[in-house]
Amino acid sequence: MKFSSDELIQKSRIMILPTRPLSPFPEMEILNKTFKAWIETWEEVEALTDFKFNRDDFFRQDAVLTVLSPDDEVMGCHLYSFFNLENKCSTEFSFYNKFDHSYRNFLSENEVVYSFSVEYLTVCKDFRRNGVVSLAKAIISLSCHLLESSSFDGILAQTRDDVKVNLMAEEFGGKIISRGFKMNGIDSSYVVFQKNETNVGQTIPVIKFVQSMWDKRLDLMNISNQSIKKEAA
Repeated sequence: MKFSSDELIQKSRIMILPTRPLSPFPEMEILNKTFKAWIETWEEVEALTDFKFNRDDFFRQDAVLTVLSPDDEVMGCHLYSFFNLENKCSTEFSFYNKFDHSYRNFLSENEVVYSFSVEYLTVCKDFRRNGVVSLAKAIISLSCHLLESSSFDGILAQTRDDVKVNLMAEEFGGKIISRGFKMNGIDSSYVVFQKNETNVGQTIPVIKFVQSMWDKRLDLMNISNQSIKKEAA
């Protein structure tokens, strides 16, 4: 592995970036690197499965959580779109209307009004078997941290069942509302994460890795409301 366990856990970091920033934007290089890594990962998935992805989906998002290695390589990312169900254009949006009636009824009955979708859980090829932590689980945990530290009520998710992301979601407190549909050609489930019902994870390395990155996060969207801890000099 390129980095020691301690280096990976202590020196990796995250940024929460807008996908459509106005110029000049100080982190444009990181955003462009994230976009490039995202395309490469999903072109690989598309070549190996029946999955079909649309490059426009990156620009459609409101934000992206980017996970960076100790030397600022992009290790993975998660894309976020924001929803306010009091806003009619949210409920008329094509992505929201992919969810079935039981899912939308669950949101209404449980007062999940302000939410964000998590889309395209991305772990870059060079970091999938790092010998320290599951980056996929770490990214799900980070998205749960964001939910708990924000004004959102919940997370909306369509998960890939072929790589058991639905089961990972349950590990972190996600509820599978319905199963057995195709998302862009792959068997998937509909999942909801509700505020105050998420879990931090089950393994010490993931917990340490996530907490270290969360404590020194750079949130350029100002979604999280906890104070950002500075790295020791």
